[in-house]
Amino acid sequence: MFDLSYKNTDFHSHLIPKLDDGSQSYEESRELLIMMLKKGITDLFLTPHFNRPRFPYEIEYVKNKYEEFREYFRDIDINFHLGAEIFLTNEITDKKLPTMGNSNILMLELSFENKQPFLFEVIDGLIHKGYSIMIAHVERYDYFYMHRKTLFRDRVELGSDFFHLRKRGVLFQVNWSEIKKNSKKYNLLKENGMIDFIGSDKHRLNDGRPVIDFSSGYSKE
Repeated sequence: MFDLSYKNTDFHSHLIPKLDDGSQSYEESRELLIMMLKKGITDLFLTPHFNRPRFPYEIEYVKNKYEEFREYFRDIDINFHLGAEIFLTNEITDKKLPTMGNSNILMLELSFENKQPFLFEVIDGLIHKGYSIMIAHVERYDYFYMHRKTLFRDRVELGSDFFHLRKRGVLFQVNWSEIKKNSKKYNLLKENGMIDFIGSDKHRLNDGRPVIDFSSGYSKE
């Protein structure tokens, strides 16, 4: 596994044109990359959706599109790395899966609606096969959190699944938009040492997701 803790890295983006629901042209990607450069980003993981019916691409096709992207943007002073946002299903342990860069890390996206009943079984199977696991935008899965109403305020606490996942060595990625909002979930994750990586999850110029601002001196510590 390579060191994923280096600074000024956006670990989650969708900028390879027309590969998923992200950027739809090289022109749009260029504008986004220039914005990222101005905010101090030096390394960018390109993480197209994978294992979704809407985007039924094989690994080799994704790799070819990534190489075309790198060639097109040789003039942009950002180090590009290929990854993927892999949707968790109960059969992915039998598939060939793209890792983050040259590491053994898989970035998994979970269901937003309900906790998948096979979550731990599949993650255990992937770990047994030698992978490490990163869960994408962990703030978005509300079923991982406990909401308690008190007389004076509503409290948010981490559910037990966080700690069960952490015992397995699972890593967590948080979106920059959550950090910028200084939300309850962000502060809870930070207080409990549950932020390993940050990403913009940037899709489009007008998607409402801010570019990570490393020029602001942000640190996840």
